Amino acid sequence: SPKFSSLSIINTQITKVKRKKREASMAKSTSSLVVAIIYLMMFSLVEENMGCEVDYGSCKDIGNCEVMCMVKFGSAATGYCVGGNETGRCYCDFPGPCIG
Repeated sequence: SPKFSSLSIINTQITKVKRKKREASMAKSTSSLVVAIIYLMMFSLVEENMGCEVDYGSCKDIGNCEVMCMVKFGSAATGYCVGGNETGRCYCDFPGPCIG
């Protein structure tokens, strides 16, 4: 019966090794899922800060929207009139956060 005893011990050891491998595999897949969830949360909570668009008023009153926007926000700003010079609105797009 010593043979049976050593086989039983070996089977027990093999079972323990398999269990540890299965637990390690589950831990890896769980940690990968956690990392993916963290990245999704980070990107969904980050405020878009790629630039801003501001309505500066009537195109008729302002005159040249492009020049006014560059003077106000720097050379990276772009200005355009939406709706025509008589009744349209002057918009400025510029890099950086929106002010006010």
